[in-house]
Amino acid sequence: MGPLYAANNLLLVPSQVEDAFPRVIVEAGLHGVPRSAHPGAASPRRSETAE
Repeated sequence: MGPLYAANNLLLVPSQVEDAFPRVIVEAGLHGVPRSAHPGAASPRRSETAE
């Protein structure tokens, strides 16, 4: 998955439904990709702490 994240400058997660653990946000953070998530899901919390 590293090359996929390396090829992108930003990860957008527009999910509007609650996701218990949006793993893609954590993975992007571990690869140094900035993340932006929809505020209605659990995602924004993880987008801030995934680094």
